[in-house]
Amino acid sequence: MALGLRGVWLAALVMGGGAVSWAQDSPGITVVDHRIAGPTKASETAGWLREMRAWRSEQLARLHYSAAEYERPELRWTQSSFLQPQMMVEDRYFYDPVAGRYTVDRYLADLERRYGGIDSVLVWPSYPNMGIDDRNQFDRVADRAGTIGFRCVVDAVER
Repeated sequence: MALGLRGVWLAALVMGGGAVSWAQDSPGITVVDHRIAGPTKASETAGWLREMRAWRSEQLARLHYSAAEYERPELRWTQSSFLQPQMMVEDRYFYDPVAGRYTVDRYLADLERRYGGIDSVLVWPSYPNMGIDDRNQFDRVADRAGTIGFRCVVDAVER
């Protein structure tokens, strides 16, 4: 079943966020409970949006931000991948533990039924199993690729 998937991602690393100066440094932006408050009246929207854009530009400049990573040809598909479920590698629609095989067609059919299809899927092979033994996230990916044959999953998704 081809659903026009553009990518299968293995989330093998723990991703961290970067520290950015918070919006309370900017006049015209109100921070409430660590969240940037939106305008309270429709008439405030244009000014609020102007302040948000100015704050964003300031933050990008402070970070010396470059959009070069988004311009890479091999990552362009991400700019049109809007529906990307994130799933565990042992998801019962995706893997049959009794048969010991992946059931990619069943998984994709379920996503087709529920969402009308997807653009890509992120397969999470390590969490929440980290720490139950001495394997790290790279070992877990290698185990999937070598022992069970994860290549069949990639081939099925790319059809």
